Amino acid sequence: MAIFSSSNAGAAATEPCPCLSGRVLAQCCLPYLEGAPAPTPEALMRSRYTAFVFGDEDHLFRTWHPRTRPRPPLCDPSVRWRGVEVLRAQVRAVTSKDEGDAATSLREPSPIGVVEFRAHWSDASGRSGVMHEVSRFDLTCTGGAVFPCLGPVFRWFSAVVFSVLGH
Repeated sequence: MAIFSSSNAGAAATEPCPCLSGRVLAQCCLPYLEGAPAPTPEALMRSRYTAFVFGDEDHLFRTWHPRTRPRPPLCDPSVRWRGVEVLRAQVRAVTSKDEGDAATSLREPSPIGVVEFRAHWSDASGRSGVMHEVSRFDLTCTGGAVFPCLGPVFRWFSAVVFSVLGH
């Protein structure tokens, strides 16, 4: 179920974006939550963080690489995400080979971008912590199955979680 609909998007759109970019939601993550492709791995990571904040399973499912996507539910309703810090964001130039590779699901994805961040959380029991993660992003074909390819888009592929510290 998408978080935003035509009936409630207007009110939320003027609020600060939960990803802490300093922009309002409408000028930051909202277009990606509504289905626009993210232009960079960092924008996608921020939109995925925002999706976790709002419990937007549709966006998480849509932006998770099919080879590594777990079965829903993807969000834990007892966790409240309290903030995110982007430590580094790197992207390498996209080549025509990358775009060609995105048209087939038979390849092992090669990382196009890497985003390292810390996400702060708390839960209903009063515990809180920080998840420190390095996420890899690649280009994946859109359009459902392998064909028709409507164009490559960034997808979250995998992560190395350094720590999930709770206190």
